[in-house]
Amino acid sequence: DSSVARLRAELAGGTAPTPQVEDYQGTPVTSTDHGGGLVIYSASHGHWGFISNSPAVIHDALDRASGRVTGGALVDDPRYQAVLKRLPSDADAIVFVDPRAIIDTLLAVGESIQARPDTQQVEQFRKAEAIGAAFKLDGADMRDAIF
Repeated sequence: DSSVARLRAELAGGTAPTPQVEDYQGTPVTSTDHGGGLVIYSASHGHWGFISNSPAVIHDALDRASGRVTGGALVDDPRYQAVLKRLPSDADAIVFVDPRAIIDTLLAVGESIQARPDTQQVEQFRKAEAIGAAFKLDGADMRDAIF
């Protein structure tokens, strides 16, 4: 909670906006509006913590963590499977990023401030279908692999 509060304050330039709390299926979801279309949502369930700029993503994560939704798991995603095959199988932690949503969000934020995207650069970013990273703790060292 303190890390999320610090993030909210940093995004606001020092003092976080007043948080709003809504109930989703018995779980509090906290949001702060940072202007320019940026709203940060956070929630937790059990040992899981979630943060997103999309309430739908937070709701989906909570539904999955609580067992209300079981279909459409990440493990069934072909992009995730392709990345996982290229990462070490004995990793202590794995990060998977589907850049499509990130690119679309950045374009929407840019549009909200009347920024004009470099279409060639956007197309280059769109060529990255997925990003994966694996981390292995080896005593005091950390080994990594990125695909």
